[in-house]
Amino acid sequence: MTPGTSVEGPRRGTRQLVMLAVVSSGAFLAPFDGSAVMVALSQMSYSLRLDYSQALWVPTLYLLVVACLLIPMGRSADRRGRTSHYAAGLGIFCVGSVFAGLAPGTWWLFAGRCCQGLGGAVIVSTSAALAAQTVAPAQRGRALGANTMCVYIGAATGPPLGGLLVVSYGWRSLFFFSAAVAALVLTAFVVMTASQKRTGVPGRRHPHPCRVPARSSWQSASAGSCCR
Repeated sequence: MTPGTSVEGPRRGTRQLVMLAVVSSGAFLAPFDGSAVMVALSQMSYSLRLDYSQALWVPTLYLLVVACLLIPMGRSADRRGRTSHYAAGLGIFCVGSVFAGLAPGTWWLFAGRCCQGLGGAVIVSTSAALAAQTVAPAQRGRALGANTMCVYIGAATGPPLGGLLVVSYGWRSLFFFSAAVAALVLTAFVVMTASQKRTGVPGRRHPHPCRVPARSSWQSASAGSCCR
């Protein structure tokens, strides 16, 4: 083994782990925002003068947009590129979060939530597939497990962390926190992608039929089994 090879192996492994962490961090956002907003409804309703039915639409609009666009966004990412879709999803989610955080009224808040839902659908539909193609095929199960773990961490930490933010800084801080996390993950993802192109180490590509669908983590795992 040459000296260059002995150094390149650990470096490539480190790059894969960092990229996996960046991709899985995006998977944290969508469930976090979906669950955290529930604890802010009371303060949000008082601030924007929302009645009961309008307050219910704040979480419902987000979940409805994500559910409706999840599969179409996954198909689009499969055809046009998951990397660009993931970055675009983070950007859209960040813009929607800022828009919702600055909302002066009901309809502005609804528009921000729809924008967040669009970004969330793109993130969720590409995150698992990117996690699977980042690592070697033998490590794909662990990568999908880490990605799925981040999804459930986001859902579980939403209410307590969201409640802490709302009590300490108000309901708008919840959306600004989501925007900050999305911007941080997007910056790290762009830097890592540019670094891979510069060093000639692109993300792993899996030829058909081992190509991993970008729609959900369990579909990615089942697609990987056809390579046996």
